[in-house]
Amino acid sequence: MARPDLPLQPQPQPQSSLPEAQPKASKALPIAALIVRVITKISLLVSLTVLTSNSATLKNEYGEVKFRFRQVYAYRYVVSVVVIGMTYTFLQIPFSINRVTTAKRLPDNDGLLNFDFIGDKIMK
Repeated sequence: MARPDLPLQPQPQPQSSLPEAQPKASKALPIAALIVRVITKISLLVSLTVLTSNSATLKNEYGEVKFRFRQVYAYRYVVSVVVIGMTYTFLQIPFSINRVTTAKRLPDNDGLLNFDFIGDKIMK
C-alpha cells in the first residue's frame, strides 16, 4: 500500500536490447512488379505464337478447307489486343527496372501515373 506522504517516483522502463527499426523502402513490391511484367511479356509472346501458327482443317464431302487466323475475324481482334498488350508491357519494363534499381519512380510527375492508369484500364 502506497503511503500518501511519500512522492510517487516513476518506475524505470525496461530497456530493449534491439535497436529500433528505421522505416525503409522495401524492394519487394518493385521486384514483384518487374517479375509480373516479364511473365506477362512471355505469356503474350507465347499467345501470339500460338494464335498465328494455329490452323484448322475441316473435311466434308466437297473436300478439305484449311482455316488460318487471318480468315477468322475474332482471331484478328485477339491478335491485335495481344500486340497492344506486348507494346504496353514493353514500354513498362524499363520503368520497372529503373524503379528496382533506384527505388523511385521516373519521372516523378502525373504523366506516368496517367499512362499507368489508362494503360491498365485498356488492358483489363
